Amino acid sequence: MRLVFAGTPEVAVPSLRALLDSPRHDVVAVLTRPDAPAGRGRRLGISAIKQLALEAELEVLSPRSPREPEFLARLAEIAPDCCPVVAYGALLPKAALDIPRYGWVNLHFSLLPAWRGAAPVQHTLLAGDDMTGATTFRLEEGMDTGPYYGMVTEPIAPGDTSGDLLMRLSESGARLLVTRDHVSVVISHSALMFSAASYLTAKGVPVVGSGEDGPEWITAKNMFSVFGALNTTKVSDTTGKFFKMVGVTSLGSIGYGISPISSENAEAYAASAKSQGLKVGYLNAKFPFGSTDVQPAALAMKSAKVDGFTATTDPNTAFAFITALRQAGANIKATVLAIGYGGDLAQAGPGAISAAQNVYFTLAYEPVEMQTPATKQFVSDLKAAGLSGDPTFAIYNTYTAIGLVVRALKAAGSTSSSALNSALSNIHDWNALGLLGSHKLDLNNRSSYTNGVDNCLWVTKLEGNTYKLVKGATPICGKLLPGVTVRTS
Repeated sequence: MRLVFAGTPEVAVPSLRALLDSPRHDVVAVLTRPDAPAGRGRRLGISAIKQLALEAELEVLSPRSPREPEFLARLAEIAPDCCPVVAYGALLPKAALDIPRYGWVNLHFSLLPAWRGAAPVQHTLLAGDDMTGATTFRLEEGMDTGPYYGMVTEPIAPGDTSGDLLMRLSESGARLLVTRDHVSVVISHSALMFSAASYLTAKGVPVVGSGEDGPEWITAKNMFSVFGALNTTKVSDTTGKFFKMVGVTSLGSIGYGISPISSENAEAYAASAKSQGLKVGYLNAKFPFGSTDVQPAALAMKSAKVDGFTATTDPNTAFAFITALRQAGANIKATVLAIGYGGDLAQAGPGAISAAQNVYFTLAYEPVEMQTPATKQFVSDLKAAGLSGDPTFAIYNTYTAIGLVVRALKAAGSTSSSALNSALSNIHDWNALGLLGSHKLDLNNRSSYTNGVDNCLWVTKLEGNTYKLVKGATPICGKLLPGVTVRTS
């Protein structure tokens, strides 16, 4: 594709380099701002893009205004197929926008529609956002108003400066700009999928993966969760039945206030326990994310005579609570965690194995310890792919997501997104390659699941370095509690 690249500062250089290196693109000229005085001596300096263009022996267009007739005439003579833009520094008139056959594609350093206009990175930092990214879209006469082509996300670290972010975004944005190919389907295992969900839904691109990061998996008909669209505001009696089975009489439940799903799950576990006649001795669904100050809550649980504990937090917070409860002398009969099984425990850091002793771990699939035909095939396939050790939850989800996409491709007989959406919408008997045992999931039932297929959980208990199957809980299943909901604000 024949290109004229428009850009001026250093942040545009990675994109121009990527396009120059791409065998699919032919950059024939660059458009950049005119030479300008710079530095203390106010000497005339050239832009970073002009410098790179001269090194690459490209024609350089530097009109004082892109409205100049001479510039418009020369651009028309060059006849580019498309003009990629990264921080050019001037508004382009309609006369220029109309010249390239496929328009002007702008790389903007925010997740549009957030922070349109100038200085998006500075604005996102001032607003205290914890996530940003880059967006490619077609330029129109309005300010950042054209149709979107692609997005890439970038988490913001606590110490990030605008320079740090721009450096990372200029690199990831360059890849986005160069590799904008058609995508038939997206496989996702990410707590940040929600950031791209609206774009993918608008484009009709099917998303297959773990529905754990937001309500889009329930509301968006192009998103298909391999273990069911989980309604975290609804409550099943599954976890309550398990706590009762292992002798718990009073439950302590912890969740993060910053995460609606974590907070709602903490509330739901408490409601499930109540449905089985258990007491909720301590509930904190607003625990601060990242806090290590767990002793006050642990002492409060001991004082309330809590003998069962669960936490819908990351492993480090959960294990800190478990350790604090033991040190406080709390008489905990059972701790149940939805995270930490298998390879996830090995990644939880030093001391995790010790802290996790005799902890029950729930899973949405058959654990490999069951040695069923499906789990044996799972382990064999992982080994064939060069993966060893205990599987993580992410590996389970990605494995089953690939299996679901393969099934949809066979049914669709096509790689088009619309055909795949249609095929996925007609799957009502998904068994996750056998890892759901005898249970079958209706991918399009977006209202009946809170824990997984048939509200079932498979439970193991860590003893030493071995996960032991729990009798009566491989799986333990339940039902929705009519009229019982939780919602946090």
